[in-house]
Amino acid sequence: MFSRIAARYDLLNALLSLGQHRRWKALAARACRVPTGGLALDVCCGTGDIALALVHLGASAVALDFSPPMLAVARRKARGHPVAFLQADALSLPFPDNTFDAAAVGFSLRNVASIPRLLSEMARVVRPGGWIVSLETSQPPSRALRAIYRAYLELVSSLTPLLSEGAAYRYLLRTILAFPPAGQIAQQFRAAGLADVSFTPLLFGAAALHTGRVPLP
Repeated sequence: MFSRIAARYDLLNALLSLGQHRRWKALAARACRVPTGGLALDVCCGTGDIALALVHLGASAVALDFSPPMLAVARRKARGHPVAFLQADALSLPFPDNTFDAAAVGFSLRNVASIPRLLSEMARVVRPGGWIVSLETSQPPSRALRAIYRAYLELVSSLTPLLSEGAAYRYLLRTILAFPPAGQIAQQFRAAGLADVSFTPLLFGAAALHTGRVPLP
């Protein structure tokens, strides 16, 4: 499904996020706190925006996804930048322990078979003291805002057949509306053994940026 929508993915992300998705991904990159010259991992990278944002902050990046067409778009966007791309499974990361200074995942917790497994794998490959970052849709705390958000998403979903594959975005709508609130995701970060867990609501709670630190020995 993600392979089929790769060519229009950035455009439709802009619609779904009211044009905020790249600004949010830049925030996610900064939240990784990677030192200049450090190495960061962009998990489920899609078209590579978080990896590119990390590079703009002075890091090198490895970007991983399971969809070859998504990776093809990402490689075109990242041409000339220090990003290495590979196709792999986010739930079984092909790296030794303690490889990276930080790891980020953007808009993909909703789409993996196991959030605990993903967080465990990200924590395994990040050095102690490094940060795990997730940018994801969320549920606005206000009932009125949730109703407005739902109506907007349904409107976008009704328009997507004009731009891309309607079935894919109906699936995305379902996963967005069913995804747990930010507080529950923070609990999953803590359950994965991460320290200093916090989250920042974005766009009145329609998205959230979660961070947690791999504990020092």
